[in-house]
Amino acid sequence: MRRTVFIILCITFLFSCSKSKDDLIKDMTSKKEDLYNIYIFYGNLKPEDQEKLLTDILEITNSDKGLKNLPIENIQMISLEDENKQDYRKKLNLTEQTILILDSERIILTAKDPQEVQNYVDNIDLIDIL
Repeated sequence: MRRTVFIILCITFLFSCSKSKDDLIKDMTSKKEDLYNIYIFYGNLKPEDQEKLLTDILEITNSDKGLKNLPIENIQMISLEDENKQDYRKKLNLTEQTILILDSERIILTAKDPQEVQNYVDNIDLIDIL
């Protein structure tokens, strides 16, 4: 009986410690209005490919249009293979390389590659009009 109660308490504790999807996204959002956070989730990439992915994103965000249209507060790379980061994978349903851009409230762009981020930065003025 004591063992059963202990197991139930442990399971309850484990579920209560896990963040919801909304809580996870809230933690990822920019803490400053008019700034953005970028999360780059990647799979089994060699270090040089990880570096290239980050360099491509930095080139976009540090370009004239990027600095004007997408000022960055934080960029973070997270391996989908990292056992300590499985909440992201599970709660955000990530199965492959994904780039998320968040403002101070929500995810504003989900992209699979840097070119999609470039297209967003290039067309953000048109998106705001719509």
